[in-house]
Amino acid sequence: MTTRNASTTTIARDLADGLGFLCWWKLDNAWVKPERLRVLLHDNGFDDDIVADPNPASEVKGAARYCSSANGRFEVLGDEDGIVTIGYLQREEEEGDDGKRTKRKAEWLHRAKLQYIVDDDEWAIPAAVEKDDAIRRLLRWSNLVVHNLGALFLREKVIRPVIEGLDVNFRVTLGQYYVPNADLATIQRLQRVIRAVGHSDLYLMDIPRTAESQHAISDAASTSLFGEIELLMKKLDDWRAKAEDDGKQVRPSSAGNMLASFVEIRNRIQLYADTLAMSVEDIEERLAIAETEAVEFLEGNTSKGKGTNTKVSTDADGTVEIGLGDDADDADDADDAGAPADADDADDADDAVAQLVADIEEAGDDLPDEPGEKTVADVMTVAYEPEAVAVMNGNDLRKVAKELGIRGRTTLPVESLRRAVLEAMGA
Repeated sequence: MTTRNASTTTIARDLADGLGFLCWWKLDNAWVKPERLRVLLHDNGFDDDIVADPNPASEVKGAARYCSSANGRFEVLGDEDGIVTIGYLQREEEEGDDGKRTKRKAEWLHRAKLQYIVDDDEWAIPAAVEKDDAIRRLLRWSNLVVHNLGALFLREKVIRPVIEGLDVNFRVTLGQYYVPNADLATIQRLQRVIRAVGHSDLYLMDIPRTAESQHAISDAASTSLFGEIELLMKKLDDWRAKAEDDGKQVRPSSAGNMLASFVEIRNRIQLYADTLAMSVEDIEERLAIAETEAVEFLEGNTSKGKGTNTKVSTDADGTVEIGLGDDADDADDADDAGAPADADDADDADDAVAQLVADIEEAGDDLPDEPGEKTVADVMTVAYEPEAVAVMNGNDLRKVAKELGIRGRTTLPVESLRRAVLEAMGA
């Protein structure tokens, strides 16, 4: 009896002083009006300025692309003077030899022209087609997205910024994040917001402080930190290759961002060690080697400002220094402001593509087979980035479009499909 009571006491103490919490969410067909979301955020102590009203013209164009199907296709013909013009197409049909009607799969003919008047929030639709199922579907969906914010907005603009803004945050597994005890109150406030939206929830599961849970969470934290370091090293390797092939120099702003990332990782390593009581010697050693390699390369391969020498280094206290004079800094900022996207920006897109592929592979069978209408805003179980979509080929775009539930993904031209994906993502 004494042993049993002692065991019960130990379990209760472990639960009371747990290791933290796992957090994940469900946003099944979650829609909320902007004004309602602002009130919920404000009442729960969050910044309500993040909530912007949907752009009616953009949402209508996205709805037109999304609602295209075998029963009817929509093409955006124009967006001028507050009027969005959309073409409605259907497949041409002809009589077969047996008297049955057959469809010419390769030919779509314009049947009508629709107009959405933004200021009036009204449609002008020819009477001949206004009762078509495809038209009714377009009207229902456009009315929903013009006046409401969906699950994609909630995830990308509300949930993830709060979680990723915590001092200690990392993904334990696909769709699940670690939340430390110290931040429980913040996440509970977020939970109240999400539950009040309706058709949605944010879950918290406490992690008892056991040897097994300590090992699992520490391993996830280590994997996250090592992953960030390796992404930085991949970018450094790309810079090295460009420097060797064509003498490409790294912009001072890009060099500074990389070194600042090393400092930020170093700070979090110590924070994770204090919070999770985890061993961090291996991570610190890898970070030191990576940072030394970066400094050595960047000192000789960072582009120079006018009449200055460029010196990149980190002080003992972790302060990043890039040796540019004030004039050179101003010149570099001006150049960056007026310059088009270059190879450095393409590097970021490459990283996003690599992460996207990794996330899709990790998701595996967890990705849904039949997304359905709600998935335009909700089905994505991985964090697609606009930079990744911007450089995808047609096959990859169609795969992403399938997960988003975008109609007409096999018939839309590649660039039209790219725009449809970006708009469905809210980018």
